[in-house]
Amino acid sequence: PEAPQASAKAATPPAPKPAVEAPRPTPKPEPKKPEKSVAPAPNPTPAQKTAAPTETAAAKPSESTQNASVAPPTGGGGISGTPIQTDIGKLVVVYQPDADPYYPSFSKRAGEQGEVVVRLIISESGEVEEARLLQSSSYPRLDRAAMEIGKRYRFKPYTINGSPTKISTNLLIKFNLKSP
Repeated sequence: PEAPQASAKAATPPAPKPAVEAPRPTPKPEPKKPEKSVAPAPNPTPAQKTAAPTETAAAKPSESTQNASVAPPTGGGGISGTPIQTDIGKLVVVYQPDADPYYPSFSKRAGEQGEVVVRLIISESGEVEEARLLQSSSYPRLDRAAMEIGKRYRFKPYTINGSPTKISTNLLIKFNLKSP
C-alpha cells in the first residue's frame, strides 16, 4: 500500500508569460484605424516589482502523515484597479488549514497526484474573499479541493501607511502519494 508523504515548497510567481491570456484569439484590426486596441488582459503578471522575502513567518504544515501539502503563498507586483499582489515575506498567516482532510478519498484510491496554483484575493480584514484556479493539476477533484483549502486561509490584515489594503497572492498546493 502507498504511504502518504507531504512536501511544502514556496510557489514562485508565474513566469511573465501570457500562458493563460494568450490562447484568446484576437480579431484582425482594420488597417484604417491603427488606434483601435484589443481589450487589455484583466490580470497580466508584471515581471518585477516584487520584494524578496526576508522572513519565513508562515506556519508550515506538519510533514508526518499528510497526503496533501500547502506551500506558502507568493506573488508579484501590484496593478492599478486590482488588489495589490504581494509575496509571502509581507504576509502573516493567522490560520493555515491542514490540507490532508481535503485530499479527496477517491483521488487517493485512484492514485491522482498533482500541483495546483490558486490565486487568493484577501480582504482588508485578512479573510480570503475569492480563490481562483491559476494552474490546474489536470484532476478536477484536486483542483476543487485546492480552492477549498485556499478559501480557509486567514491572514493578518496587510497595511499600507497604516491602512488595511485588499491584496492578492498565489498559493501552491501539492497533492502527493508516496510509497514507503
